[in-house]
Amino acid sequence: MLQPRVGRACAAAIYFRSFYEDGRVDVNWIASKTKVAPLKTRSIPRLEVVGATILVCSAKTVEKALRQELKTVFWVDSMTVLCWIKNNKPLK
Repeated sequence: MLQPRVGRACAAAIYFRSFYEDGRVDVNWIASKTKVAPLKTRSIPRLEVVGATILVCSAKTVEKALRQELKTVFWVDSMTVLCWIKNNKPLK
């Protein structure tokens, strides 16, 4: 009998936050993208880096489509990923 494979995937979501003069703040979901992890076993930090890469590529696409200057903030919840991103060495 085949054992079910635990599903793993990478994902990114983009939200647009607007501030109005009367003090209101409006947050809207703009886009999201997912990618199923390859069958070859990858570490969780490696998959999180893939998720961060998906986020950056998606953000560039959204910024180009909106054609306006935006203040962009990227969020990841892994200190390992943040250290890998800050490192100047290219990842394999």
